[in-house]
Amino acid sequence: MNKVQRNDQGFTLIEMAVVTIIIGILMTVMMHTYQSYDLQRRLNITRDNIQAVREALTDYQDATGAYPLPARRNLEENDGGYGEAAILDANGTPVLGACVNGDDIDVGLCRVSGRDANGDGVGDDVLIGIVPFNTMIPNLTNAKLARANVVDGWGRALTFAVSRSLTEPFNFSSNGGAIFVQDEFGRDLTDPAGAAHFIIISHGDNGGGAFSPTGGRFSDCPVGVTERENCDVNATFVSGLRMMGNNAQYNDDMARYLAWSGSSIWNYAPDGENIYNTNIGNVGIGTDTPAERLHVVGVLRGRNALSSGFCTENGADCMTTDVIAGNEPACPTGQVATGIGLNKLICATVTGSVTTSTCASGTKAVGYSTKTGLICE
Repeated sequence: MNKVQRNDQGFTLIEMAVVTIIIGILMTVMMHTYQSYDLQRRLNITRDNIQAVREALTDYQDATGAYPLPARRNLEENDGGYGEAAILDANGTPVLGACVNGDDIDVGLCRVSGRDANGDGVGDDVLIGIVPFNTMIPNLTNAKLARANVVDGWGRALTFAVSRSLTEPFNFSSNGGAIFVQDEFGRDLTDPAGAAHFIIISHGDNGGGAFSPTGGRFSDCPVGVTERENCDVNATFVSGLRMMGNNAQYNDDMARYLAWSGSSIWNYAPDGENIYNTNIGNVGIGTDTPAERLHVVGVLRGRNALSSGFCTENGADCMTTDVIAGNEPACPTGQVATGIGLNKLICATVTGSVTTSTCASGTKAVGYSTKTGLICE
């Protein structure tokens, strides 16, 4: 009888080592993939929440005539006033948790000096805190805002800084922003510099300078890096590229701001709805050498045109619109109009039979076609 030989000794040490290495490689790949996924998820949440707050702030301003004051950062969820616009005393000083310029001492609500937007020789106030969601939500008409929107993807409170004059309806002016916003190279992003209305900031992966929703500082303001500008208690902030190098350019913050940009060419009419051109020269469409106030090279199409006259290109011969749209004399009896010349009807004596056409009641003649006859509208 033949006997089958069995190997009951299990895996060898070499086989176990190979299996362990393979498992380690797979775990490393899986961990890296998960970390990348988790980071992107947090960044997406942060981006979406900042946009939601930005839209809510503009909606709040539309509804109330001004932006809200920031909420204080040193309150816990069960404290009175949590998530509500801060209160200013008679001198305009933030009540409770006020701070002064300096490093790492901004607790509660900060008041710092920004651009001199009103031209009185003194820098306008900028207030720094967190998003006052409890004040905003009841006043929103179009935008949606929830408690979950006022934190970033790491669960830390979004910083909210606003030009103080724009929190007062009677002082609100589109060009009254006092916040400086720069890119990672220190270049101003608004024109004029320091014209941002407000800015919303996530302090990113490391949370440097951020506050937690429970009222405490998550991490101190970092030193010697670009992102320090977003927590060093002044009116200048950074909205730049994500720079993760271990150097002075490090910036993992995400920021969005709103600024009014004026134009010396176009301005709003007094009715607030229409715009008009303020250029003292000519305006060209299809030409860079306009010879008239509005010079169009190409086809100009419109259903209705309000004009006092039409001229040849050189402007020598013009026809007033009264000739065709006014109450100019008709041709004498027995004659018909065959054209217009020198601002007068050209009339000719009728010979033979004449066929007349009349527009239906409620319409008027706007043209004539050799194929279809009178064109009425």
